[in-house]
Amino acid sequence: MSGRIVLFEKHLESAEVLWTNAVRYGFHPELAVSLDAVVTMLAYDPLPAALIMASSKTALGHKSFLKALRSSVRTRHLPVIVIAPAADEDHCIDTLAAGADDYVTTPFSPIELYARVKAILRPRLVSPPETIVVFDGLTLDPNTRTLFVMDAGERVDLYMCPTGFKLFRLLIKHAGQVLSRETILKSVWGEDGTVSPRLVDVHVYKIREVLREARRSCLIETVPKVGYRIDIPKVSA
Repeated sequence: MSGRIVLFEKHLESAEVLWTNAVRYGFHPELAVSLDAVVTMLAYDPLPAALIMASSKTALGHKSFLKALRSSVRTRHLPVIVIAPAADEDHCIDTLAAGADDYVTTPFSPIELYARVKAILRPRLVSPPETIVVFDGLTLDPNTRTLFVMDAGERVDLYMCPTGFKLFRLLIKHAGQVLSRETILKSVWGEDGTVSPRLVDVHVYKIREVLREARRSCLIETVPKVGYRIDIPKVSA
């Protein structure tokens, strides 16, 4: 599962470690030492298979950069893994909410880092086409991770970050059922014990903001002390 990946790391010593291990685990890395360099690399075809970017608690521009990536049609589905210092739950939550697919804390094992990259890429490479879902007027295409609604005969595209899309699709798949935060965490983030249940609340908030564009912000119901659910739409007689 080799592929071209972009590594964003300002410190050359750390960049060398990332580079060496990327090659070791079968990737073809390209190094960027500034966000401007990353933007330039992403402007040309083909896009890399993934972006790995080192961040810090004080790198406010990195969150804006992530949001810009996710608001662009070209890069909204680009897998992004952020490397950042440990012991800062709020930074982790804010970074993932801004659009990162995964978050690795320092110090980290290169084996774990590139295993996570491969885990993110694996569904894209081997999963068969999935069925398009239509729910309460919303159309979800899991293959392209697109979401849209028809309004007065016109298509209105709605954007959710990759993790938000996966969470929303999970709730729709289990419409009528209450899903606990723990169940959602395991289904969306796997068995990663470092992920906080608060992250579910952050993404549900973001999803509701998107659904507000389609006048469906109340579609997801909060079940106090348990989790969330989506009710099955009632059919008029």
